[in-house]
Amino acid sequence: MGQLQTLEDLLNFLTRRFWVMLAVLVLGLALSATLAKTRPDSYEATAVIQAQGAQIGLEATNGGSAQMLQAIEQRLTTREALLAVIARQGLYADLPALSDEERTALLRASIRIEGVASAGNQAYGQPAQISAIIVTAHDQNAEKAARIANDLAQGVLDMAAAGQMARAQDTLAFYREEETRLSGQVAALDGDIAAYKQTN
Repeated sequence: MGQLQTLEDLLNFLTRRFWVMLAVLVLGLALSATLAKTRPDSYEATAVIQAQGAQIGLEATNGGSAQMLQAIEQRLTTREALLAVIARQGLYADLPALSDEERTALLRASIRIEGVASAGNQAYGQPAQISAIIVTAHDQNAEKAARIANDLAQGVLDMAAAGQMARAQDTLAFYREEETRLSGQVAALDGDIAAYKQTN
């Protein structure tokens, strides 16, 4: 067949091939529907955490969003942390033959942690900061997916609280040391002043 040059040629082509195209369409739809029904269900749950002051358990000045996200993800996806999530949520109880390594690998593959960059302008040379962290979990059960996402989000919040407490304690210890040092210097100056007054 030559090239289609007019609208009439196109209509003739479609009319001649109508039943072939309809058969391919019906067969494709049937195969797609069958494949979709045979695939296991998959649900995705997302938890969003707003980062105030661009700090989530870490000093934002130590690096930008890439370093912060990497540190958070490393802490949340350690073997011990994942095993704790599996135990708390009762995951993979129907697969007793799996080892701990296989369970943690399955859970690690089903979660994703992403950051949302801050929209505000930052000073020149300063790393980009995060305004939110998105924790996503996949599972064949919608409720389990939601529980996993919420558990990991709570882990981020717990890390933030622990980090803020540690920073506050470090700052308090620094100021107490400074207070002790300055009190000693003031006492020494008072002694020097008293000695100067006695001699003069």
